[in-house]
Amino acid sequence: MASIMITDTTVLDITHLQLVLSKLKHFSKAKWKDFGLKCGLYHNTLEAIQANNAGKPRPAEECFRDCVARWLRREDNVNEEGEPTLQRLADIVENIKCEDNHKKLVPDTPAQNFTILWWIILPVSVVVAIISIIVILMHASSSTTAIDEYAFELRDEYNENLTRFRDPDENKFPAAGPSFHDYVPFIPLKLIKVERHSTENAEFFKKASVEQILEKFESIEIHHILKPLKDKQLRFVLIEGEPGIGKSTLAKELTLRWVRQTDEYLNNFKVVIFIALRHETYQKAKTFEDLLIDVEDINMTEIALSIKKTKGAGVLWVLDGFDELPHQLRSNSTSIFIKLIKGDILRKSTKIVITRHAASFPLYTYLEHNSKSLYIVGFSPNETRKYATKYFESNKTLADEFQSYYNRNTMVESMLYNPMNCFIMCTVFNDFIRTDNKKYPRTMTEIYNHYVCILLKRHLIDKKVIEIRYKMPRHLICKMDFSISELAQSSTWNQFYFLSEIAYNGSMRQEYIFKNEFHNLSMITLGMMDTNIGFAGFDEDEFSSFIHTTLQEYFAAIYLVNNPDFMFTIEDLKQNSNLEVVLTFYVGLLKLLERKVDNETMNIILNHDDDILNYIEKVSKHHNEIDSHITEIKNHLINGMACKDAESDITPYIQLTSLMLRCMYEQDSLLQNRGYILKKYLLSHYIQRSKSKSTQVYLHIKDFDYFICGYIVATHNITLQFEPFSSSEIIAFKKGLQSHPSVNGKIKIRIYNTSIEGMITELLTIPIDMVTGLQLATNDNVSACQIISKFSSLQEITFPFFNNLHCNSVISKHPLLKLKKLKKLIVRIEKASKNAFELLKQFTARGQPLKRLHICVVGAENIQILNLIEMQFSLEVLRIEVSVLSLNPRSWGLAFNFQYLKELNVKLKFIWCKSNNSLKVNDNELLAEYIGVSKIQLNSYTSFIHYRDRIVAATIYSSSEPVTSDLSDFIKYFRSYRSFLKTKRLTAKDLNRNLKTRINKFIYAMISPSTDQNQFVSFF
Repeated sequence: MASIMITDTTVLDITHLQLVLSKLKHFSKAKWKDFGLKCGLYHNTLEAIQANNAGKPRPAEECFRDCVARWLRREDNVNEEGEPTLQRLADIVENIKCEDNHKKLVPDTPAQNFTILWWIILPVSVVVAIISIIVILMHASSSTTAIDEYAFELRDEYNENLTRFRDPDENKFPAAGPSFHDYVPFIPLKLIKVERHSTENAEFFKKASVEQILEKFESIEIHHILKPLKDKQLRFVLIEGEPGIGKSTLAKELTLRWVRQTDEYLNNFKVVIFIALRHETYQKAKTFEDLLIDVEDINMTEIALSIKKTKGAGVLWVLDGFDELPHQLRSNSTSIFIKLIKGDILRKSTKIVITRHAASFPLYTYLEHNSKSLYIVGFSPNETRKYATKYFESNKTLADEFQSYYNRNTMVESMLYNPMNCFIMCTVFNDFIRTDNKKYPRTMTEIYNHYVCILLKRHLIDKKVIEIRYKMPRHLICKMDFSISELAQSSTWNQFYFLSEIAYNGSMRQEYIFKNEFHNLSMITLGMMDTNIGFAGFDEDEFSSFIHTTLQEYFAAIYLVNNPDFMFTIEDLKQNSNLEVVLTFYVGLLKLLERKVDNETMNIILNHDDDILNYIEKVSKHHNEIDSHITEIKNHLINGMACKDAESDITPYIQLTSLMLRCMYEQDSLLQNRGYILKKYLLSHYIQRSKSKSTQVYLHIKDFDYFICGYIVATHNITLQFEPFSSSEIIAFKKGLQSHPSVNGKIKIRIYNTSIEGMITELLTIPIDMVTGLQLATNDNVSACQIISKFSSLQEITFPFFNNLHCNSVISKHPLLKLKKLKKLIVRIEKASKNAFELLKQFTARGQPLKRLHICVVGAENIQILNLIEMQFSLEVLRIEVSVLSLNPRSWGLAFNFQYLKELNVKLKFIWCKSNNSLKVNDNELLAEYIGVSKIQLNSYTSFIHYRDRIVAATIYSSSEPVTSDLSDFIKYFRSYRSFLKTKRLTAKDLNRNLKTRINKFIYAMISPSTDQNQFVSFF
């Protein structure tokens, strides 16, 4: 945008504050009261200014700045004394200087007798003063080095350019606080020290509140960031934080503390180099010399040589925005930034690197014994409350209503620990209150849509395009939204679209700074961007950036809505994690426009993560092949001997990620998409990376994600299986449920031993009827019994510590027996337990609702459970897995290491189906040695035979259904049939055509192709 020429007579306003301060750079700030009076400010105003700034660092400078600001705002009697212009400013300064000279020339007591003495003393004093100054200068010149001169000039540069982030008159959208009429001090940010980076810590950060984090980790004050470890100077400090949490604010604050010499540890550094890495000029740097800030009248070659000679000793590099560097500069070892951080160059210098968490992983390898890793945690609930009270100017009613609003919505509540988000939400909420609109925004897209409307309306009012009562469109996304009355008459759409285009291009290139070339055509930023000036001699052009990167990502999504062919790829998303925010906004904008998400975008949402992609592919393949698997199994068994409800357990669960959930929340119609059509979902902090059960991938799941789960379960007829790790996650989930008047879905809860103790209270407050499944991997017998007693609608239960589940009651009063809808029970018995067996007999007695029982047993004696088949009971399917160590039962013993057995995967597996009284076992010989003589009566028996290089299923069955035989007889028939097959030369064609053989009058055998016998139970 072309700059406006300012002359001596141009009337100034508050936007010219920095210009005026630069003109008064050498004016004595101690004379701020004289300046204020000359401007036309009242004495009472000056007294108030002094009181407001009392106790602040360098109060005279703050008072002087306040005076200048009030003069430019024409407060008190300023207009009468003379409008603010550069000419008027020069007159004020000249008048103050003349008065000072007059005071020096006129004695306090004008007696004539002292006049001659005065004129004798004055020249002598002047001579003495001149001599003293010369001596001081000579001494200074002898001890001041080029580095000292450079540091002195840098302090001036920083003081002039960095203080603006603290000035509410210039910084209308501060990262650490809203804009107030009164002075807004820097809001101290909470930091914690992270001793080591691990999956557990990452998991904790994602789910814990600010208070919980501060309890677990050491809190670090800002003035201790550079405190040495064991008296050894720090070489590397990593500071992580989310967007808007105050990272850049902290970087500037640390630099200003060095400028003002108010920090004990910062004072140890001769030079502090503050680098905003988002600048393209820095990103083109090849050597450390390219990173130095040029200062006029300083020999920069000499400075570079001096720094190089000392290997950077006494130099602190503040690298702000590591995440805003292009990917190659963050990961390539030849990058000047990586070399500097690693210590390959200037190894004695200290580096503070400030970044988003998403880009910090490559930096962990550089954390050594003389390094610190810190994390900015943001506002606690109490600080959020104080912030809102300040924002609403101590209006307790408004602050209370705002608190009530965000307490009901975890999505909003989860945003408020972040200072920038807190400011945005206060702004949006205040606008809804002002217009008496109670339909508060629910999603991130709705919030930002309204926020953009507010910013644009303010801008258009200032430019006199619209009046204050003008009603803005419901949303601002497409050209048609700007085709109404006043908006259509202006060029607002063209400017708005241009902003979206540069936002998209910047987001794709990971660029967040835009220079003048973007504004050549009188481009107006519409109040969405800040314009700043770089340091003198280094980056003289003005540059602009969006108020915050999240706003840029919102505008990038607007561009995609208008240009869907420019949608990025999955590879783009993997290289640039910030595009996840763009994608989420894109889905939300389509919802506002009542459009569905296209297949290409759905593919990105479903397949954005390699591990999730592999899982989804597996699920998809499994789902598509279910029918063929069932058909194959049925072909193994004659006359439909497969369990008729085999399909009930094989529908897979879709693993949900944070990105999937946030897109669902923005547009819940995604649940109708083919990718989600199965209506069964899993929310877990971990997912299996491969077939190896020891390899897991941590997924970043937050309270907000649990809130979304609650919301989609309430609004849709789906089943969700989720694993809460803390009470806050359950609270968030319940808030999601409460956001809808009724609950349509069901949930299955998985609880682990490490987390149940702190969650039991919140668990017991979940609505009873919606909990249909429970997996309790805990040996906390009391809590387990409480939970089972609470949820009377349970249909499925998994409990691996069944031996301990006595619930301090006799068997007949056990809470499990009171569950009238319990259809499926999975238990694990580690020891031979008579009580456990008796309890199972009660569960399976005739008249009980239990239909499917799956038992995992360890130990030879537990085979007695198979005798359940002989009883008259309610079961339709009995599945048993027995872990064994060898084929010789005499060597098994009674003591077993279950994990060892699990890893060996040596198990005897049974499936019994009541519908056709059939038993299927994975290994006939193992069963024969294990069970001995058994009188269990069956109609059919199936096991597997290794025939040549193939595995075939062999089924022994009776020709007439009423005819049954003992299990022992079936084992003998199977052996005989296997021997018979060895004498035959069967072809592949024979094996594929279900070859049938008669064993005796009533018993037949048949073979058919099979999958691995160790996998057959997975289909049931």
